Amino acid sequence: MLFASPKLCLIAFLVLNLTAFSQEDPFSKNKKDKSNVEKKSSLQTNQLDENQGDIPEDIKDAGGLSVDGVDTSFVQFLEIPNDLGKKTTNSAYDKFLQNELNSAVPILTCLQLSSMLQQRTSRNQLAILDGRSKAEYEISHLQTAQRVGFKDFSNELVWSINRNSILVVYAASGQESEELGKRLKDMGFKNVYNLYGSIMEWVNQGYPIVDKNNQPTTKVHVGIKKRAKFLKKGKAVY
Repeated sequence: MLFASPKLCLIAFLVLNLTAFSQEDPFSKNKKDKSNVEKKSSLQTNQLDENQGDIPEDIKDAGGLSVDGVDTSFVQFLEIPNDLGKKTTNSAYDKFLQNELNSAVPILTCLQLSSMLQQRTSRNQLAILDGRSKAEYEISHLQTAQRVGFKDFSNELVWSINRNSILVVYAASGQESEELGKRLKDMGFKNVYNLYGSIMEWVNQGYPIVDKNNQPTTKVHVGIKKRAKFLKKGKAVY
């Protein structure tokens, strides 16, 4: 039986050890992976901070923002008045509205909304959303109303509004504003109301509206001519 010489054994030992040392240390690899994860996490956090910089100051100051920008802070309760007042000033208009609505969204009367606006201390408590076109909105709208549209509505327009806020919607017709209200409820808004009679009844009961320059006006875009007869005050625009 032949045995390798001591010299050959020494050479083989050195070759094996050099090969082992040339391989990457597994513990070193774990450290690198951990370092990469930490850098990535830090980068994502910085990006979130930058994105939150685009959030309007009135929302950001409220606190309680989730990662996707939704305002989840506490909302001070704003009581809805028990006094409904007149639902409409015209029985024919009331009948017209009843045919359009199916009670999918609860209503607020003009008097109720007016009383609540006097109590409101922030948009976080009560937001008014206009579901009409840009052209209609620019002719006239309720003061402080935010246009979110109907045909061009997108979730991004209302995403930062607190889910516990009271939302009051109106549009060119009760049917469209009710449909808009249903969309908002599906998005998770808990307190959505339809302004009964929309902007026309608001004007009929003597409440103010403003134009695109935030100046008082009497012009009201009625959408279609058959609604014009229900506008008892102001000037109808088509």
